[in-house]
Amino acid sequence: MQVVQGDLTDPQAAAELCAGTDTCYYLVHSMAATSNFAEVEQRCAQVMARAARDAGVGQLVYLSGLHPDGELSRHLSSRVNVGRILESSGVPT
Repeated sequence: MQVVQGDLTDPQAAAELCAGTDTCYYLVHSMAATSNFAEVEQRCAQVMARAARDAGVGQLVYLSGLHPDGELSRHLSSRVNVGRILESSGVPT
């Protein structure tokens, strides 16, 4: 296994991260970066989903937070949204 860091707001960087990769572990969390973390997390997930699909990644592994039924905090809502975006990529997630 190789750990690679990159800027997931940059589509070219994400494409390079995914090139030749069979399995990507999506361990991205943007809460500390800015007050609009949900928008940043959504953008990163969209960029990663597209890059993984285009590169033919075989599997995305996403570790979200556990959440109860009902209304969620902004943080947990963002985690759920990221999961939906990655699942919609067409790459097994």
